[in-house]
Amino acid sequence: MKTYDTQIIKKYTYAFLYVYRKCLTPDDFNNLSKVSSFLKKRKTSMFIATHADIDLETKGNLFLEIFMRAAPDSSECLKNALKKLVIVLVMQNRLPMVIKIIDLIGVRFAQAIGYQEATIMTSHRLSSGEQQEIIKAFGFLTASQVNATFRLDTELIAGIKIISQNYIWESSIAQKIRALRMVR
Repeated sequence: MKTYDTQIIKKYTYAFLYVYRKCLTPDDFNNLSKVSSFLKKRKTSMFIATHADIDLETKGNLFLEIFMRAAPDSSECLKNALKKLVIVLVMQNRLPMVIKIIDLIGVRFAQAIGYQEATIMTSHRLSSGEQQEIIKAFGFLTASQVNATFRLDTELIAGIKIISQNYIWESSIAQKIRALRMVR
């Protein structure tokens, strides 16, 4: 993607969040993800929506229907905001950018509400209580709400590694061995 397109996507994203952030709910973050993945799987919807013979209101309603199928529990604010976004993008002949814009809106909105997606790798299985303690501690350290996915990684030998959008943290035997190798 060209730098120019990236800048345009950022501008639409920031404008969207500037206008609608106050009425969006934390659940809307999950709904944006659902809408994005739904659109990525259904390229024909994008083709129909870019067809020249369809008027703007119909295109907006078509996308509203798509949004409702993807995320039926979306707030009225999100439904109306996405419909208006689609109409503006159609008017400016930039509808193909909609998926990238929705993705970036989701990322920036998550940051604004203090939401972190994290992958937590451990060397051995943890009880649900231990998992909750790690999520709670990471949430406290990052001052955010954490949605974590746990994975087993025997290469750690013993320990834990956490990877999120903004952080990589590791305390493991494998890390200590790597550090010792670097000292040589």
